[in-house]
Amino acid sequence: MNCDGACLNDGDADGVCDELEVIGCTDATACNYDVSATEDDGSCILPMAEVCNEVDDNCNGEVDEFVTTEFYLDGDNDGYGSVSEVVFACTLPVGYVTNAEDCDDSMITYEDLDADGFGSNSVVACGAMTSTDCNDTDGSINSAASEICNNIDDDCNGVVDNDVVFTTYYVDADVDGYGAGDGVSQCADPGAGFSLTNDDCDDTNAVVNPQAVEVAGNGIDDNCDGVELGMNEQLAMSFSAYPNPTADMLVVKMAANTTGALLVFNAQGALVMKVQVAKQSQVTLDMSEMATGVYTLMVQDQQGVHSMPIVKL
Repeated sequence: MNCDGACLNDGDADGVCDELEVIGCTDATACNYDVSATEDDGSCILPMAEVCNEVDDNCNGEVDEFVTTEFYLDGDNDGYGSVSEVVFACTLPVGYVTNAEDCDDSMITYEDLDADGFGSNSVVACGAMTSTDCNDTDGSINSAASEICNNIDDDCNGVVDNDVVFTTYYVDADVDGYGAGDGVSQCADPGAGFSLTNDDCDDTNAVVNPQAVEVAGNGIDDNCDGVELGMNEQLAMSFSAYPNPTADMLVVKMAANTTGALLVFNAQGALVMKVQVAKQSQVTLDMSEMATGVYTLMVQDQQGVHSMPIVKL
């Protein structure tokens, strides 16, 4: 500047000496307007809608107001946050999520569809504390249940029907109550057609079993004791019965003064009639109400036990 106060150097001819120029934003509408600036440096920031960028975009003195997002602390890292600790930010912070659904942010909980207190392996915001339920659609199946005989892993230990009692059953083909052959181990009674014993020597004939009455001279070991009652024993028998077959009455003749009992067994070996004999030689039995089939007539007397087959028409 000379002695008259005029600038010696004023490159932009704005009346301000170059050495006195103040560089800055000279636009009074800009957010960063510098009232002391005499030369604009192109740094002016004009007001705009606020966006989440950590800048005061609308020049109101606040940064990112009303444009941040709520994020919730996920302490147990299960994908569900807690409403007890919230931050506002433009981007998702580490350890936070966008929901506040967690019932307990100190532990992971699991889906419990059958509400038995044991969850599956699906993580949920509010659920069971364990994930040991192997069937989450049945409340009676879980890791605390008792195992029962049902071909199901009730206690979820990976083994079906453990800790239940198994019994060996044998096929009873003739359904006389006595089985034969190799057994099968089961924890539930298979019912008709099976037996707890395998001592039937002919499982195709219901009148042959350990409780059957031995019939003399028939060539069969009726009672499965390994001995057949032969013809010589039959000759020793001291009784007869007629008519045989019979439709109603059966006359049983015995030795004189026989004392004992007359017994009639059905084909399954069950006693269906018993008559006491006291010094008699003949007894008439009424078989009219009995079902059609083969029966065994037995005489127990002083001489021992004698028997013969009877056919009921």
